[in-house]
Amino acid sequence: MISHNAKFGNWMVLVILIACASFFTGCLGTDEDSEITANTPAGVMNLQISGSILDPADTAEGFLNAAANSAVLRLIAFDASKNYIDVIDCATGNSVGTGSIAANGTFTVQVDIRANAGKTIMLVIGLKTADGSKGLQIYKCLLGRMPKATEIPDSTAMDSVKITDVDVSFESTAKALFAMEKGLDKDPAEPFFSVSTSEVQAGKTVSKSFSTDNAFQKKIESESGGAENVAQVASAVRA
Repeated sequence: MISHNAKFGNWMVLVILIACASFFTGCLGTDEDSEITANTPAGVMNLQISGSILDPADTAEGFLNAAANSAVLRLIAFDASKNYIDVIDCATGNSVGTGSIAANGTFTVQVDIRANAGKTIMLVIGLKTADGSKGLQIYKCLLGRMPKATEIPDSTAMDSVKITDVDVSFESTAKALFAMEKGLDKDPAEPFFSVSTSEVQAGKTVSKSFSTDNAFQKKIESESGGAENVAQVASAVRA
């Protein structure tokens, strides 16, 4: 009889192999960036997601020394000419938004809510190649499913939603890998945010804070075998 530890060890190897392969692609790949204008056109509902990449600031000196020749270290000082952030549709791998990263690791991305209704989306951060195209992926954050058309208020009173406090890290990367390996990115039951006209603030905007305590994120952790397993894969991704 194969022991539980042996089974978990084999599964860990599989997940780590997926991690290595997925650094070069998104869920299924990437496509050209879609363009979202700064001024929201009539009928468009814009989603703005902002947050921080945690690991560069939290990385211990010992890890920096061990990673002296790694792609991870090269990403610690962010540079728009060397790094990119993308928002991809997990079903196709196509880009569905635009974004930017600041030198301190904070980022902002934008996605058209109505045009991408019902899609499961993921943030991807990586290194640009010598010709400026998207190359090695370092971080992922599987946000979840966008609201479906029937879950979006049909109102002119609201034209944008702001989601703040999204943390991207090796842990979020590990959780994304577990979720994709287990197919949890396929049409989650609940959207990762919801809106109603009663929440509208000045400027036709709804503002919300991202929570990893929602049902989808909890399911990923549970299906991954718990926080300890996520931490083990996060450590493997760091290496």
